Amino acid sequence: MPLAEASVAIAVSSPHREAAFEAGRWLIDELKQTAPIWKQEHWSDGAAQWVHPHRSANDGA
Repeated sequence: MPLAEASVAIAVSSPHREAAFEAGRWLIDELKQTAPIWKQEHWSDGAAQWVHPHRSANDGA
């Protein structure tokens, strides 16, 4: 995917709004856990860091 292009679209349907929102949250959380997606985080102080898809800042990696 080119930078700044949308790479994920989630559509859910449910008779109740909260169930649909919960399903959407579950889907994006599951995607973040299973897909090897790298991301670059940017902070207000101008710093930026690439984040490995399966490591957290607390892993020491």
